[in-house]
Amino acid sequence: MRTYVGDQEAANPSEFEELALGFEDPTPQFFQALFLGRPGESAADRAARLSVARDVLAELQERGASDDIARQDAEYARALSKLAPLWHPVGEAMPADSEGEAA
Repeated sequence: MRTYVGDQEAANPSEFEELALGFEDPTPQFFQALFLGRPGESAADRAARLSVARDVLAELQERGASDDIARQDAEYARALSKLAPLWHPVGEAMPADSEGEAA
């Protein structure tokens, strides 16, 4: 017996669920948010996000040894990790030199 969702055949139950509920690979915006954060995140949220980001990066690096897409994703994740967001987590003081004065 074959199972279809729309015009796509589901090969197994998890693929059926993915097709039926609309799960997809994470979007680039999700990937960016994981490594850059979002304005207003608390220090606890930031710590949890960074912990997950480290795990994701480690997995991508491991898979990148045999998968070109994972290797490229790992390179992109490393680049995002080096960027500094333009906001500060809630509860963190602004740096002393950011009082609006020109450099």
